[in-house]
Amino acid sequence: MISFRAFGAIELTRRDGTELRAILAQPKRLALLTYLLLTPSPHFRRRDTLTALFWPELDQEHARSALRQAIHFLEQALGDDILCRRGLDEIGFRS
Repeated sequence: MISFRAFGAIELTRRDGTELRAILAQPKRLALLTYLLLTPSPHFRRRDTLTALFWPELDQEHARSALRQAIHFLEQALGDDILCRRGLDEIGFRS
């Protein structure tokens, strides 16, 4: 479990109180996490929507690679079970 506060000073901590600084230091990864957290559960977001929002300057191949790296980073920092997938093209935050 994590604790996330976005009003005022941004705080992102694990249950034990450890601050997740690696995510806080990466604006796009933090924005992706925030976007997925604000998506009402159990809704999923399409990968092509996420790449268009967060990496519009990249072609499709590079944008999808950047998204895969961001997802991998978030899973490493937060735990493998934090995100869920539906098929190959949709991702969401596990509630």
